[in-house]
Amino acid sequence: MMGVTGMRAIKIVDLVRNCKEICESVVGGEPVIVSRPHNKNVVVISEVEFNELTRARQMERLRESPAHQQKVSAVRSFLSAAAAHENELTDADWSEMAKLRSGTNAGFTARAVEL
Repeated sequence: MMGVTGMRAIKIVDLVRNCKEICESVVGGEPVIVSRPHNKNVVVISEVEFNELTRARQMERLRESPAHQQKVSAVRSFLSAAAAHENELTDADWSEMAKLRSGTNAGFTARAVEL
């Protein structure tokens, strides 16, 4: 049976009877909906797909965090100020900018705003 989403939908008894073959199908990239009473269905996905979904959710949470937003704002301020004073930058300033762009200097100081 195919579900609305294009995934195969099966009953729990089919999962029990054909567990090995269904697991192979899931590992091969075909998620499966297991229909349960009262529409309390579950979806079986591979560990790889689960890890990808988990990482995506963690990245979204990080992007939404106030600490991340503050860092992004500080980096943007630093880069904007540096661009405005490009001719006045020292080698150390250029080095710090390169670290910020590559994400290797997450703990830089408020010095960025002073430029």
